[in-house]
Amino acid sequence: MGGELCSADEVLAEEAVQGTRGEFGSTVELDGVTVTLNSPTVLDSDEPTLRIDIRVENRLTEPLWYAPTDIICAGSPAAGTWDWESTFSPSDEIPSGSYADGYVDLKLPNPDNNDEPPPCDSPAHIVVRPVPDSWDDIGQAVWQIPDDLLMRLNN
Repeated sequence: MGGELCSADEVLAEEAVQGTRGEFGSTVELDGVTVTLNSPTVLDSDEPTLRIDIRVENRLTEPLWYAPTDIICAGSPAAGTWDWESTFSPSDEIPSGSYADGYVDLKLPNPDNNDEPPPCDSPAHIVVRPVPDSWDDIGQAVWQIPDDLLMRLNN
């Protein structure tokens, strides 16, 4: 009866990462804010790195205080699991009617470093949560990182 069963861990991971979902290369519409995640590119560097460009456009009548970005595994920040960095920071205000461009660089953990935890075995997600000056909850944009993109880092 066609269909693939998900493990309990996969279901919990999906339920733990709430928000408006998008596909890579798409725009997610939140309440007065659009967040676009462009198709990723693999950077040539000493470490395999996946760069994902992000644009946050503020159509609210107030500034966005900032738009923090996280890599999430099973609903909790995975900063210790994935080596990643984002150009969006808590001090980046986005005025009403304007936008900010940034990126997330995602790197695979160094397999030679036994102290590093392995990548999460549940789906990894990029989450962008814009915060207006009023602190109103306008939601968050969520994209699941496709396994085939992570595999490109191994090659």
